[in-house]
Amino acid sequence: MKFDDSYELLADLYGDSSFPKKSTDQLKNHLKQAISALEQGQREPAKVQKIFDKVSIAAATVFQDLKADSRQELRDILASDVLYVIEWFELDLDVEDAMRELNF
Repeated sequence: MKFDDSYELLADLYGDSSFPKKSTDQLKNHLKQAISALEQGQREPAKVQKIFDKVSIAAATVFQDLKADSRQELRDILASDVLYVIEWFELDLDVEDAMRELNF
């Protein structure tokens, strides 16, 4: 199943100067890699969780220097996009579990 081409990943991060474009591009690349694995049919729960763990770890690493309020905003924006991906691919995964590795 192909992902929704009309959906703009991390659009709210790009629209906010608190989030550097280079860092947002890096995170978007990780999210695209996760989507690519799902498009190729990956549905094994442990592997899907690992895919989202990588996205969460990347977010925490790329944006490690953010202030606390910006970290919460990042978490909210990423959660919204991750939830969209979960729903699009009809995954049996809770968004909080998907983002369990997002630790600052």
